[in-house]
Amino acid sequence: MRIASIISDPKRRRVLSYKIISFRRKLAFLLYFVGLVWLLLLPTDELSGAFYVDENALMPGMASNHYNREGHAIQMAEQLKHIPWNELPQWTISKLAGFGMETFTQNFTAKLPLSLNTKLSSSIEGVNWYSILRAEKTSSTEAIVLAVMVDKGNLFSLAVLVSLAEYLSTQPFWAKDIIFLATNGGQYGMQAWLEAYLGIKSSVGIAKDNLATRSGIIQAAVVLDITSPAISHVSVLTNGINGQLSNQDIANAAVMVLHREMIPVSIHGQESTFIDDKYRKSLKIMLKSIGQQATGLPEHLHGLFVRYHIDAVTFKVYSKSHSSGGKDLGAFGRTVEGQLRCINNLLEPLHHSMFFYLSISTFRYISISLYFPPLACIFVALALEGFAQWLLARDPELRTITDTSSPTVDTDAIYVAIPVASVLQIGITVATCGYLVYASPMIYSNLIGPLTPSVLLYCVVGSVLVSMVTVPFVRLASPCDWHIVKFFYLLLLITALLGIGLLNFSLSLIITVGITVPCLCAAPSSGNRCDMKCLIRVLATLLLSPVLVFFYCCVLHVYTFVEVGNDYSTLLLKAFEFTSEGLTELYLSSQVLGSWVYVTICVCVWPLWLVTWSLNFQ
Repeated sequence: MRIASIISDPKRRRVLSYKIISFRRKLAFLLYFVGLVWLLLLPTDELSGAFYVDENALMPGMASNHYNREGHAIQMAEQLKHIPWNELPQWTISKLAGFGMETFTQNFTAKLPLSLNTKLSSSIEGVNWYSILRAEKTSSTEAIVLAVMVDKGNLFSLAVLVSLAEYLSTQPFWAKDIIFLATNGGQYGMQAWLEAYLGIKSSVGIAKDNLATRSGIIQAAVVLDITSPAISHVSVLTNGINGQLSNQDIANAAVMVLHREMIPVSIHGQESTFIDDKYRKSLKIMLKSIGQQATGLPEHLHGLFVRYHIDAVTFKVYSKSHSSGGKDLGAFGRTVEGQLRCINNLLEPLHHSMFFYLSISTFRYISISLYFPPLACIFVALALEGFAQWLLARDPELRTITDTSSPTVDTDAIYVAIPVASVLQIGITVATCGYLVYASPMIYSNLIGPLTPSVLLYCVVGSVLVSMVTVPFVRLASPCDWHIVKFFYLLLLITALLGIGLLNFSLSLIITVGITVPCLCAAPSSGNRCDMKCLIRVLATLLLSPVLVFFYCCVLHVYTFVEVGNDYSTLLLKAFEFTSEGLTELYLSSQVLGSWVYVTICVCVWPLWLVTWSLNFQ
């Protein structure tokens, strides 16, 4: 009743408006810092949970695994080194056919919008070869995929695949078909095979042969990445394209099977054991997880399965310098066997456990119910500022308020009309600039010549600078229109960030943390362009632009995960290289594999930031 009486009484409502405007900035920054502190506290034991397997049918570690052909795998890897590269598919399928399996090949060509080598070749040609081990107990209604990516430095993966195929073909307990798949085209080859197998098309520029035959519905997939038989530790990778994650149960089952074989386990390449759960290490793993997920790039081949609701993991083996290797590789083979047997036990797709989580160690995780509220706190801060701008836009007399103003007023409010022309003028301008950033590489390749990674960087940076120079020249029809422009801008920003957060939390988090402070402080200069507050606002907006935030993330990644010592020149050089490589991967993934991160940043995030940039020059 009290709230209703305040809203219905114009004078009391105006007093409330005064209070909101007076304290909005302090409350907004308080909520912003509460969100940041909450995020930094997430890796603690109090806010994280111990992992568990929710799907009882998996029964990880319950079965006895007997793979013991590591010596054969090592000999086969040595043999593969002497086989010509173009004969590897035929050699592999002849081996697999000898085990009584159906063997097939698939040719594909990926036409890239970017030239990756000095010959300016913009296409990748490759071969996928696969064999199907038919289950004796069922009629090929379900299948498991065991896949490897073959390159000249990764022949051990293919050797272990063939060795496992030979061993698993002798076991009678399979209730699902097993598809042994190898590709020499990386992610493009895997994408070609998946599209052909599932009968859908979700990429652009990949031409491929139809598959000669299929198995049943793919229940799950396991990808192997082995460079040496001497194993230091194994990393379990779960991040998929566009920030999607595999079901947590399949990742936890993989960790449990690895621990049973006494193989050290890591998350994102960072070692973590059951007895070591320090805050600093957990925070480092969480930041790595957020950074990887935010890119929207598939972490490995398994990431392309996740987009089709096929749970998948990659076992990435890290090598050590001195070891005999035989025992280690045998234990790893038993780990893969155990993971396949876990999936073989499933009676339905994984659905009990979570698809939204952040890993901080091999045995602890952060639930979405705990990591999304900090982001919501920052959204509330933006919403509070937006509501205050709406009040200021509709009631001109509220614009004269100061910190010492009296909260009472005797006159009735005089509301003004919404300046639609000013809103549309800035909206159309920034939207055009965003599309220019997105389309500039394509315009260059169509009108001038082949696109290379360096040219891509020049196109994007050039179009970004052009838009930053152009937008400040767009003037509002009235100096007071900026309040309503900022209101609509904050409304669109919150909606966009919330939508991105529901699909890719990490990307939304990085954007929100970087863009919130410039948004809260954005305001026109009060007649004096050299005013210190105005200069600080412009500098803060520039330093927290999406482009520089992306570069800061690259610097942080290089500083944290690449050994550069205290040589800051080397740090910056490697950060620039990493930035160029990251931009290339984002562009290729968006144009070929269907990732939406590059598009979202160009046509959504960048235009919204340009509104903030424009307001500071009004």
